[in-house]
Amino acid sequence: MTSTVFVTGATGRQGFAVARQLLDIGWTVRATARHMESPKAKELQRIGAEITPGDWENEAILKKVIDGCTLVFLNVVPNLATFTSEVPHAKRILDIAKDSGVKHVVYSSGMAIKDLEKGKYHNPDHPVNMMYPDLVRDNILRTAYTPETRLPQVDVDDIAKFAVAAFREPERFNRKFVPIASEKLSLAEITQQLGQATGRSFRTTFLANEEAEEKMATDFFIAIQVVARDLEDKVDIEDVQAWGIPLTTFREFLRKEDSWVKSTYK
Repeated sequence: MTSTVFVTGATGRQGFAVARQLLDIGWTVRATARHMESPKAKELQRIGAEITPGDWENEAILKKVIDGCTLVFLNVVPNLATFTSEVPHAKRILDIAKDSGVKHVVYSSGMAIKDLEKGKYHNPDHPVNMMYPDLVRDNILRTAYTPETRLPQVDVDDIAKFAVAAFREPERFNRKFVPIASEKLSLAEITQQLGQATGRSFRTTFLANEEAEEKMATDFFIAIQVVARDLEDKVDIEDVQAWGIPLTTFREFLRKEDSWVKSTYK
């Protein structure tokens, strides 16, 4: 039995992975794109997705695209200039989905979502996003993480696997909060593996607590790193493995994305 799924953010890494895997099993994928001439929008159309010009501000377009869908993959991101768009976009899409008769929503958000305010919408099936360190041009990672910080590693393709599984087995995943990670690595382990994959040498410098706290007010990424220092406590790898869905380690990800990784850090 096939289904029709509205995939948000289909031209992004996470949404694209979900759309591609749904198309691979013969399901119908619908999505919006602000730029129909973008490479990802063109690729989605080439592999069979139904792409409509528009964005999440356009209620009429959303109603048109979601009408007839039974499933929604929801992955909204904030406007980094204002941080005010994520919740309104999510509520707009969810309200339209409810009115249109959508039966099941898979919501992909942050690993610490349970710590946030609970509102009108309960926690649905809930994959989470991947974290990558930012390496500057001189191969030095300056970070507000600590040497002891261990970051959960998740490949977007694994997120897509969980999303597709949740759609195919709604009873099993219904109302479950599902953190996803294949392993937890320190910054030293990440840079070591990245160095082996690229043939380059990377090193990490850690900001002092006082410097990190001072920079938090003006540097969004430093603030995120400070908040994320305890992310490893948000996921139990054995619990993730218990779902029986194959997971990709960071080393396997580097091998799989070899050309992209090497071009990024050339």
